Amino acid sequence: MKKTIKNRDVYIKTMVLLVVVSLLATAMICLVSCKKYVYDSNSVTIQFDKKQAVFTIPNNCTIRVEKQKKYYNFEEILPLKVKEMDGLVQYVFDNKENKDKIFRVERDGYITKAGYFANGGNYKIAYDNQQNLYERKEYAGNLPNGLLGIEDLMLTNVGEDYFKHLQIGEEFDLKLFRNNMIINNTSGNLEIEPNFDINADGDSIKLERVKENVFKVVAIKNGITTIKIKYQAIDVLHKDGWFCYNASNQKRDVVLTFAVGDSYTKDIAFTINGKDFDSEFDTCYFEKDYGNLLLQSVGADNVICNGVQVTSTNDNYSLKIQEGANTVAIDKGGKRKIVTIYGAKIQVVAEKDELSEIDKLKINVYGLYNILPKMSGIYNPTQKYDSGDSHTNGSLLLASIKNADTVEVVKAKYVSQYYYVKNSEILFDLKTEHLQNKEFELDIDFVVEWWGSKLGTHRSISDNGISTNLDAKLNSKSLGIFEKIKISL
Repeated sequence: MKKTIKNRDVYIKTMVLLVVVSLLATAMICLVSCKKYVYDSNSVTIQFDKKQAVFTIPNNCTIRVEKQKKYYNFEEILPLKVKEMDGLVQYVFDNKENKDKIFRVERDGYITKAGYFANGGNYKIAYDNQQNLYERKEYAGNLPNGLLGIEDLMLTNVGEDYFKHLQIGEEFDLKLFRNNMIINNTSGNLEIEPNFDINADGDSIKLERVKENVFKVVAIKNGITTIKIKYQAIDVLHKDGWFCYNASNQKRDVVLTFAVGDSYTKDIAFTINGKDFDSEFDTCYFEKDYGNLLLQSVGADNVICNGVQVTSTNDNYSLKIQEGANTVAIDKGGKRKIVTIYGAKIQVVAEKDELSEIDKLKINVYGLYNILPKMSGIYNPTQKYDSGDSHTNGSLLLASIKNADTVEVVKAKYVSQYYYVKNSEILFDLKTEHLQNKEFELDIDFVVEWWGSKLGTHRSISDNGISTNLDAKLNSKSLGIFEKIKISL
């Protein structure tokens, strides 16, 4: 009998010990789990493993997951399950095939959180109490893909004049593209667009947002509607970190004109300073507070620049161009065409080196816009490459100076494929024959070079997207119009 009692005591102690160990193990697991996955109602929490991607977000946010099928063509991916929590919603997505998948979490009044699926890792980003949707940051380190210093511009599918003519009832899908693209890497080209904002002045059209970078335009009455477009900043998860990509450059927000009815037409030809002009790619550069351009339009009845009528001499109209977007209306035969022309103030800094055996003149030009972006399958700007049969120059400045009856051309110092905030540096061997009335005069030309399709091809991207360009040709073009640079010595 005593033996039975003794065995029972041992049994009870053993069971108690097992229960204690079990409780301690459970507590440790809970502790680790709670420490690893702490959710709150003001953050986006993401857990990636080899099988699943789990997003826990505030219940006043929306989430969309997409898979890129071709460039500019995405298929929406639905969650495997959705679980409502206290002030939160948890979404579980399949992560066994995470290639070419992106996510975006949106909350009204806050910067969008987006990014690329990963094989593993836990990530969290908080919503600040107040977030600036048009944030601009100076970074201590580089953004992914060498995108530090990009001017934060955009392209559209409207056309070379930034002018779209419609008839009542006609529809048009306005498509917008960030310049440069936000992509996972330069070979995969998995794209993420920010949210675009439109401010309309006029009631001739109706605008409906289809997705972040697509708007349906419907012509509803005769007249003009001017729309100004900019895009917000966006936080993007790339590899092991969140990066905030700046909002639009305020000095070059896109300004488009939609004209409805028979009083308007696109069919009025013109040139600027003797060259075909593309509102999207060309810029008028000047050092003073404004620049001067010469518009030629044969048979035009009237030209108005920024609300001021311009006098003509033999079909030539002198335009006074300010920094930013300028609106130019051309009337002919009772119809009107409206063109956007961008002006940009540049700074030219000259430095003479008299210590060298030959006097050197170094010129830095600040303020250029790198309009030509990398766009997957369409444009791929070159880098300077001198080896083998694939000689390329990159995009750079050229300076021309007339020397007696000849013209001497000097290439700028090459900077990089994408970095033009500080632009380029030109170094001359200074010669006495370069001087005219104690001034050094030169003409500036900004030449861009790229592999791919002709400029403007992005305007015809269909909803089906495009594939990799396996027959990309090497192209180059001079972009922008520069006033003559004069430097006193």
